[in-house]
Amino acid sequence: YQVLAGDGLVMVVPEYNGGFPGILKVWIDYLPFPESFKFYPICLIGEADGKFGALRPIEQVQNLLIYRKAHVYPERVFIPGVNDVVDESGDIDEQAKIDRIKKQAEGFIRFISSI
Repeated sequence: YQVLAGDGLVMVVPEYNGGFPGILKVWIDYLPFPESFKFYPICLIGEADGKFGALRPIEQVQNLLIYRKAHVYPERVFIPGVNDVVDESGDIDEQAKIDRIKKQAEGFIRFISSI
């Protein structure tokens, strides 16, 4: 498997009972090992209704992806209180969070081009 220039994956991971959803684990488990994520650049965003914004689930997914030999971008973004900052149309209505996501996206693009 070869990563094409400009390729990358942004994973938005919700918190579910203190971890990430089981269906995400099943999806990862069904992908070929280890080539499905080997040397693939991945960026992580955590979202949760709680005040930590899915910190634990992101750490769990990150460890799994590192085990699968992915290149995980170190700049993670957490969206705590997601039900309070996402409006009815699904847009984030808090400028500080939008700015963090934009900064992460710009850095991730540079990260992808550097590997």
